[in-house]
Amino acid sequence: MERIEYWFEKLLNNLERRYSRFAIQNISIYIVGFNAFVYILGYFNPHYVGLLTLNAEKIFQGQIWRLFTYLFIPPSTHFLFIFFMLYFLYFVGTALEAEWGSFRFNLYYLIGMVSTTLIGFCFPSVHISNMFLNTSLFLAFATLYPDFNIYLFLVIPVKVKYLAIIGWLVIAVNIVFGGVATKLLVLTAILNYFLFFWVDIVQNMRLMHRKKRLLLDLSESEKKSLHNCFICGRTEKDDGNLEFRVCDICSDGKEYCLEHLENHEHK
Repeated sequence: MERIEYWFEKLLNNLERRYSRFAIQNISIYIVGFNAFVYILGYFNPHYVGLLTLNAEKIFQGQIWRLFTYLFIPPSTHFLFIFFMLYFLYFVGTALEAEWGSFRFNLYYLIGMVSTTLIGFCFPSVHISNMFLNTSLFLAFATLYPDFNIYLFLVIPVKVKYLAIIGWLVIAVNIVFGGVATKLLVLTAILNYFLFFWVDIVQNMRLMHRKKRLLLDLSESEKKSLHNCFICGRTEKDDGNLEFRVCDICSDGKEYCLEHLENHEHK
């Protein structure tokens, strides 16, 4: 297990050292900006949004922009919801980039994008969106900042770790009840998440195991008594007022309660 952790971390470090110059700085600004632009474009003329969807047939005909423009199509909903969604997406993205660095955040998004695109090619009849990729971003943020408060309706504070539980439940429902394409989209998002949090997950599991062993050792030590009368077998746990002594005559190191200290056969 330690070799796997070391290998993966070493791989990321090598990739970052070689290709970090190609990373896009503040990529969240571009992601959110394109989403906002497409929303405004679709608001005035929905026809243009159809030119941005992931369509394998059209891509093979030369419309290669569809390989990534589908990621910037926001859901068709109320403006206020889009505003808060994009604001939170920007907040999550900048927080992850600040924690990981630009290269690793770019790589996380790139892996999610490529895997989602491949599934779109395998299932051309299925509508492919950025929902599960954005969900994996949220889960990554919740893992790094579990106690961060999100204010629902601008009033109710909720820790992001509780919203992440809902996110995992939604993922589980899609895996169980979704179609093949949906299952694969969810699994790629999860694999992307576990790929980057593999080391943290293993370390947390080890920490939990150590805590469990420590609690077990403490409980076992509490069960053991410090004093035990050789005659009657009573301990300090049977009666907190009992006193124990070692017999000076026997000199065998055995302890006796005061009642049996003198009332026993000396050796």
